[in-house]
Amino acid sequence: MITGRRLDEMGSSINRGVELLQNHYRFQRMHVVAHSMGGLVARDFILKSRRDGNHYVDRFVTISTPWGGQAFAESGVKRAPSAIPSWHDMVPGSEFQDHLFDDRLRGKVPHLLFYGHRGRRSLTLPAENDGTVSVASQTHDRATADAVEVRGYDEDHVSILSNKDVIQRTFRHLDGG
Repeated sequence: MITGRRLDEMGSSINRGVELLQNHYRFQRMHVVAHSMGGLVARDFILKSRRDGNHYVDRFVTISTPWGGQAFAESGVKRAPSAIPSWHDMVPGSEFQDHLFDDRLRGKVPHLLFYGHRGRRSLTLPAENDGTVSVASQTHDRATADAVEVRGYDEDHVSILSNKDVIQRTFRHLDGG
């Protein structure tokens, strides 16, 4: 998914692709599990899909998603001679992030939110981080308010993906539990 495209364009592309798959295979429901920036794109896709009248996304899980953006993206947009388009969407308080929470998922698509907090000292991140994303961004109030469950782990941005409890809870959530 690392293409550099604007995040709303990626969400729209996924929406169109899943619509084509649904038209062909006629599946009734699907689950979405996303890590990091993929969580932002996945939420955008789910919201667009629901606005189009498609209600097949049944469950949603995000892991280490920068819901509140990344401060270093703002620095990159300001200082780089040519900023990667997706960086604009990662700036804290960007238009993309503001509109990402225009519609609620709670009560429609149960969202399980996982975050890590095993960070290290960094010149670009606050003390509480997972080595890539600040805990404050991962636990942004609008995201946690829309989640059915929020869980933190003593894991870094990548190690959280192989945490046994994260895996078990993800499968339990996807099974409806």
